[in-house]
Amino acid sequence: TWSCPQNVSEPVNTLHHECCPWVNDDQTAMIFSRPAYTLELNGSWIARRDSADDPWGEPERLPGALGDLLNTNYHNFHLTPSGDLYFEQQPESMATLYYAASTGPGTWGEFERMPGAFQSEHEDTQIWINRAETELYFNRRDSDSGNTQLLRAERADPSVPWGEPQVVPVIGFEDGNGSLAWGEPSFTDEGDLFFLRVDFATPHLDTILMRAPRN
Repeated sequence: TWSCPQNVSEPVNTLHHECCPWVNDDQTAMIFSRPAYTLELNGSWIARRDSADDPWGEPERLPGALGDLLNTNYHNFHLTPSGDLYFEQQPESMATLYYAASTGPGTWGEFERMPGAFQSEHEDTQIWINRAETELYFNRRDSDSGNTQLLRAERADPSVPWGEPQVVPVIGFEDGNGSLAWGEPSFTDEGDLFFLRVDFATPHLDTILMRAPRN
């Protein structure tokens, strides 16, 4: 069983809205976004600490356009062990996947869109990559219905391009109305999938954190 959730608290949390966290394996770095109402606090940030038992340090804004959430809408970051940064841009209803190759600790080169097979007329969003950087998952969400697919791409090692993404069948993800509105996939080492489901079958819109074992 999981322990009770604990508030991350200051200096990460503010009176504004903090969202889209990514945390590294040893829990010493966290990237998150803050769509705040003030320019000073709005943006995407990285917070660090010495160990998982220490409090988070003062967040630093990601460099350049990466940290400029208000004007670029770059968010949902995933930093790989080799330092490459994957993220999405969602200016309105459509989401597009990007990546930036590492040029050193905390610095990245020019942003590039993910290759064509990773793009569609729908929302392509919420990348997750395994520790070996050989498996990549993301969501493809229909902009009208909200129905969501899980896609997976593979490669032999981080030095070669990603293969073409394939749809992964999911079972039992529908709500009582048959809606498949879900997202934010994250996997354990054993392959279990954690995700957030939006339930339209309740009298009020409900969001539920769920877990699905790999068959």
